[in-house]
Amino acid sequence: MLIKKIILIKLTIIVKSGYMQLLAIFRRIISLLLGAIKFAYSSLFLQENPLNWFLSSFLIYVVYSYFTPPPYQLPIAKHPETTIFREYTPKQLREYDGRTPQTKIYMGVCGKVYDVSRGRNFYGPDGPYGNFAGRDASRGLAKNSFEMDVLTPIDQPLDTLEDLDSEELNSLKEWHSHFASKYEYVGKLVNEPQYSS
Repeated sequence: MLIKKIILIKLTIIVKSGYMQLLAIFRRIISLLLGAIKFAYSSLFLQENPLNWFLSSFLIYVVYSYFTPPPYQLPIAKHPETTIFREYTPKQLREYDGRTPQTKIYMGVCGKVYDVSRGRNFYGPDGPYGNFAGRDASRGLAKNSFEMDVLTPIDQPLDTLEDLDSEELNSLKEWHSHFASKYEYVGKLVNEPQYSS
């Protein structure tokens, strides 16, 4: 009889909403439990056999645990991945072209390397700027060209950009400002040792 009332009360909680209704139902559950304890204590039920004490305690514990929510477990915080600022040669930069979803995407602009992984839709292999991933994109950005022929091959020295006119230099400056404000600066672009002077 007591268990049926408790189940009925729990179903009422599920069906009804509102703080006051839940509070009234909770009070009713507590009063039912206290009534059951008083009944068990006052009757010969508990006085006849010590095992009845154990069974009553166990029943109260089971009912209490059934209606008590489990403790909230906070998710374990994950430390963000750290990036070490370093120098990249064109061959080293090529490794960060985003070919796989786990690979970061780095791009060189004006001798600086930026992590553009957040813009994978633009700079990833299938994006409109995909040719620039893992490369020095300075000349292509200056000329507003996304063709492969504006990219310096990775086995040659870095492009000095000396032949750019003032309009192209202004375009490159705007692109550089865009990358500097939007993406993380992770390193410097340097020549391979055989091209260093």
